[in-house]
Amino acid sequence: METAIRILQDLWRCRRLVAVFALVAVLIGLLVAYHPSFPARSRAHHVGEGHLQILVDTPASQVVEVETDGSSSLGSRASLIANLMVAGEVKQAIARAAKLPPQRLIAISDAAVVPSTPSAVRVKDPRAFLLKTSVVSNEDGVQLPIIAVDTQAPDAQSAAALANAAAAGLKEYLDARAKGTGVPDAKRLQVRSLGVAQARDVVKGPGKILAAFVAIFIFGILCGTLLLAIRMASTVRRLQRRDPFVPDWDDAGTGDDPEPAEPFDHDGHHAPVVPFAPAAMPPGASRAERGDARVQAAPNKA
Repeated sequence: METAIRILQDLWRCRRLVAVFALVAVLIGLLVAYHPSFPARSRAHHVGEGHLQILVDTPASQVVEVETDGSSSLGSRASLIANLMVAGEVKQAIARAAKLPPQRLIAISDAAVVPSTPSAVRVKDPRAFLLKTSVVSNEDGVQLPIIAVDTQAPDAQSAAALANAAAAGLKEYLDARAKGTGVPDAKRLQVRSLGVAQARDVVKGPGKILAAFVAIFIFGILCGTLLLAIRMASTVRRLQRRDPFVPDWDDAGTGDDPEPAEPFDHDGHHAPVVPFAPAAMPPGASRAERGDARVQAAPNKA
């Protein structure tokens, strides 16, 4: 309790500097939450996120038939399709199904050996349409014939529409390729979505809660540094007030004044001590004449 009171007293003595610290902390917190522009724009933004899973299946459906032909390679086929969805003709088909220009659609695949890396500015743009594909794996790391599609759009409705368009565009591309190459229906690869896309609105970027936390943290750091400086200055002053020549109690003696050393002449013998006596003055001499006599007597004694 006494320590807290002492800290408050130290801060109150430096209240002007503490007020400056509070202002600096508030400004830093505002910069975290808002762009330095006029009018200020919040760094937090609302976007829509969607999710959909696409099953890669055989014509006989491995869900209901045991050991169907080609089922063992469906995991690798799902990885191949996930890579094809983010570029080329498949991406264009998805963009057409979503009624978007192909250049507006940003596509990324986690299944690629070297994942595509679009510019961070485009990815962080809240108005961007983002499509991300990956292959679902089990606990042993074996790839399943399921493609996970994650989308981002300016709102939840657009994100859900983009996810559904990914499944529709992929099916359109595979059907067109099968017809163009003359693959019979009994041997065609089948893809279908597992339900409808799920979407929600989310807030991304630093918000007011993070800004308040940063401001409090900065204010605490500045006040802690101030208190540390006050304690260090107090310790230095206390050390400076101490006597640097502290006598040793064993050699301190009885406290009596030491006897003066006896004078010696040039030969090392004791020199006689001649007492000083002022010259005799007649009774009627003035004070000034007595002082002159003392001055004249001093050289004669030496």
